[in-house]
Amino acid sequence: MSVIDEIKKLLAGEKKSEFIDQILKEKELHDALHDAGYTVVVDDPQARARQQPFGLLSTLHKIDLIDLITLIEEINTIHLIDRIALIDAITSIVNIARIGRIDNIEAKINPMVNSAFLTDFTGWVNLDPANVTIEDDDTVFIKRVRLSNNCTSLTQFLWADTNKYNKLCFWAFKPAVGGVNIEAEIHFSDGTFITEAKALTNTWHEYTISLTANKIVSQIGFYDLGGMCYFVLPQLVEAPNVFQATRTNLLVKPEREDLLLKDVDFAANAALQSYLAAVGGQKHKVYDYGYEADADGVYYFSATVNGAAWKFGKRITKGVMVQTFVHPVVCDVNTALNFMSTTGNAKTWIHYKTEA
Repeated sequence: MSVIDEIKKLLAGEKKSEFIDQILKEKELHDALHDAGYTVVVDDPQARARQQPFGLLSTLHKIDLIDLITLIEEINTIHLIDRIALIDAITSIVNIARIGRIDNIEAKINPMVNSAFLTDFTGWVNLDPANVTIEDDDTVFIKRVRLSNNCTSLTQFLWADTNKYNKLCFWAFKPAVGGVNIEAEIHFSDGTFITEAKALTNTWHEYTISLTANKIVSQIGFYDLGGMCYFVLPQLVEAPNVFQATRTNLLVKPEREDLLLKDVDFAANAALQSYLAAVGGQKHKVYDYGYEADADGVYYFSATVNGAAWKFGKRITKGVMVQTFVHPVVCDVNTALNFMSTTGNAKTWIHYKTEA
């Protein structure tokens, strides 16, 4: 059996890894000796090439080293095809399982391109290069934009879905105080736009501009209204999600134990009659009510809520009317609660609280 046949046999056997380790160790030793100036001489290269598991490489290097490495790579590749395919399949299955556990994912990125003006105006349209420039700022360690001489526009077009953003923010200052120095113009995808000018100070401050709710921003531009000013880091900022705490105490009884009770007997009267007088800086909150009328007619409570007069507990026949609210009827600040009884007599009562 030739040397190459023996090598092939070793590479196909169970001790393949040991044989490859031997080859690598012998090569490292051979290279080290060669680099140190020693010459390796072997009396019987063929016999030496067959020795296992250790032994310095023969002058033939068992076989040509490049061919040997190529052969090892080819055999390893063929031998591991099934294993590699299996590993890939397992990895894919694991990844699919991980994806399956994702309930919701959303990438929150600022849709403005190059908002830090890293080295140039990439992403921006500079309509007035003579008066819109980028400078280094050792104070904030970033690039700042200088606007001067009533510059016409530095603008950017946005195509992302930006309806979740509720304000535009940027930092700015001007060397000389006085007057308004910068204006932002925000265009929306429906063709409308808003503008807002800011009076800057001579130190860096953050300025914000509120955006129209539920509209997609399609373009943002900055203009100089006189003098010279600097600004950096324009960003669209998303409104935070606000959640009400989960209720775990859904009690049958009222949660408040500090409510007041008031009862009033009314005679028939075509005009509204006062029940609770207005209190400056405070609101009447009605949690439940009841009344009994002795004749058919018009009966109701009246209150001002959110700037408009509203009626509740309405009835046009005699009898008993009782109701408890899940949430109280909250009158506006400094407004009265009244009761109407047009025909008969009405005996009434309420649970309420008057507070700020």
